Amino acid sequence: MNRAARRRKKRQAGKTQQLEQPDAMHKQELFNQAIFFHQNDRLDEAVVRYRRFLDIEPENCDALCNLGAALCKQGHLNAAVKLFKKTISLYPDNSIAHSNLGYALKMQDKYEDAQVSLNNALEIDPNNSDAYYNLGIVLKKQGSLESAVENIRQSLVLNPDNFEAHNDLGILFHGLGKLEESMVSFQAALTINPDYYEAHSNKGLVLNELNRLDEGVASILTALTIKPDFINAYSNLWVVLRSSLWDDIESQSKINSIIDRLTSAAPSSPEPYFIQLRLKRLWGENTLAYHQKVLDVLPTAQQETIYNQYVRKVSARRKTKRKSDKSKKMVVLLHFGRSGSGYLHTLMDGHPSISTMPGNYLRGYFGRNVWNRLVSSGYQGLPTEFANMFGPLFNANSTDHVPPAFVGEYDHPSQESKIEGASEGYLYMGENRDIPLGLDKIDFIKNLSEIIFEQESVNSGSFFEHVHDAFENTLGNDFRSKSVVFYHLHYNDPFTMLNFLKNFPSAQLLTIVREPLQSCESWVEKLASSEESHYKKYLIVSTQISRMLMDLNNDEFSVQDSAGIRLEDLKRDPENTMRRLCAWLGIEDDPSLYKSTMQGLKWWGDPTSSVYGREQEATVWSDDPIQKKVGKLFSEKDQFIIGTLFYPLRAQLGYVDWNRDKFEEDLQKVRPLLYVPLDFEKNFAEKFSDEYPELEATFPYKSFHATLIGRWKVLDEHGSYPNMLKTLPE
Repeated sequence: MNRAARRRKKRQAGKTQQLEQPDAMHKQELFNQAIFFHQNDRLDEAVVRYRRFLDIEPENCDALCNLGAALCKQGHLNAAVKLFKKTISLYPDNSIAHSNLGYALKMQDKYEDAQVSLNNALEIDPNNSDAYYNLGIVLKKQGSLESAVENIRQSLVLNPDNFEAHNDLGILFHGLGKLEESMVSFQAALTINPDYYEAHSNKGLVLNELNRLDEGVASILTALTIKPDFINAYSNLWVVLRSSLWDDIESQSKINSIIDRLTSAAPSSPEPYFIQLRLKRLWGENTLAYHQKVLDVLPTAQQETIYNQYVRKVSARRKTKRKSDKSKKMVVLLHFGRSGSGYLHTLMDGHPSISTMPGNYLRGYFGRNVWNRLVSSGYQGLPTEFANMFGPLFNANSTDHVPPAFVGEYDHPSQESKIEGASEGYLYMGENRDIPLGLDKIDFIKNLSEIIFEQESVNSGSFFEHVHDAFENTLGNDFRSKSVVFYHLHYNDPFTMLNFLKNFPSAQLLTIVREPLQSCESWVEKLASSEESHYKKYLIVSTQISRMLMDLNNDEFSVQDSAGIRLEDLKRDPENTMRRLCAWLGIEDDPSLYKSTMQGLKWWGDPTSSVYGREQEATVWSDDPIQKKVGKLFSEKDQFIIGTLFYPLRAQLGYVDWNRDKFEEDLQKVRPLLYVPLDFEKNFAEKFSDEYPELEATFPYKSFHATLIGRWKVLDEHGSYPNMLKTLPE
């Protein structure tokens, strides 16, 4: 070793010794730097310094809590929970550690466990404002809105400058129908933090509900000016703009100028184009060009690709590598109202040529930011991140939420508190109804890791196939023997659907339908019986009817190989229906297609169905949903209006005989009725709280009637819906 090398070694040894035996000043400097980086959202740098500090002083309570908080912000919730539990084991009387654990558990949607931790924090320190605040959020998630208000108010007594708490209080008041109090809370948040974009967006919705449309639009646009990629603001803007169209044709030019402003402010974002596409669809314009525009602006496969150089080098030395099998046919299952998509899905299970996964757990896989969340831990962390994000796949009793199919899916308590597996009927499977559906999580992660290890690169599409491969492997099946991947997407949300088609442009779309008017009433009747406020129930019901009216005429049905299958045919003529379906799918008929199973276990139906607990593949029951009479929610006048707008689909699918003269006559009779409330709307409005405007001034009314009028205009211009679903070929 030469002299220069010896000097370098000596200097390095000195540095190492300095780190191993730091003085108090060095420790304090590390801690101060960590806090500085933490407060400025430079989390990677903060975490490094917290860890260095803890290497020196491993049981420092403040450093442990702060490191856990930084990990939470980074999304590393499992690591944060472990750290907080370790802190509590060292300091059981530390209120902040209990409070932070409650927060992390809340972020994991483990609300009962979070509530226990937050109550522990408050028993130790009744003045812990963060614990009150997070307990309020947990109670909101569980549907206890009044108790949530009390806790967040107490939090604000202790910490009146918490603008996020003011915002959440405003959301709670909004859910309770207290619009003026909601406005006061949002304004309080903005007084403290004028750049708080969430409050601007939420305030915009409430202003719209108070019939102050222009102010509402301006408030949401302010949110997008501050944060151009704020997804919820785009969703709120779509709601507001749709409601503005119902009686004002001239407003379309104003809307176009708003869209132009958004695309200029965020040229790389697909969100303004989605609003434009949905508005064009609403008014029946030719949207194929916009459909393609959205596909063009979505991130490409190359942009989504992640590489692992080490894995590539190792894989290059292997003689055989498992690759994505692009020869497999991708088939998407969609529902149309309450039409038995879960039933059809269980009939597909077990077919030797089909790979499918339970329920619609993966409905949000191609949704916003899901891929970014999956790759947050890097290439080799993908299997574990997927397993954590889609927890119900491994345990039907899991209270974890899978990623949402669309913005706002979990916005009302009945959705926030639901157990995915329970709603799918997966808690009581098998001949004796005593087996909850599940999957070995450790084995799945191992199998998926082995598959990923063999890849040179993955993107959201190829990884989706690898997930099916690992799933089949975990069940003891060979994915290579499958020719069809059957994906229960469920919702035809524009973003999710087009993002999926970006990855699988040759996919086939299969929609299960039931008599549209019957299906529609059955779907919304279930929603109308929830424990929401009457205004919220009206909002949900009117939105779902609008969704059905919009979903029957979609570009995808013209662009993709698409078909509709009738629930009535599956029930009444299963052999002939399955023969046609098999021909369309390109598979052989098989006995498995006549048994309702999932992962080979007997399925007893949708728990909310009148025939739950009976043989699902048996002859039609006397109280079978397809036998149900319409009229519980819709009056005869309502049935005439909605039924006329559904008429072309009803005729095309064979529910009624096509009679053009009568249809055109009914269409003209319906026109004036679209500008006044339907009977079901009046029934809801009679029970609105006093804070809401008259029915016709509310934004759900305007949005709903914008849809009705838009559908009428399409039918009046074209005589039918130009991009309508077609039946399975004979």
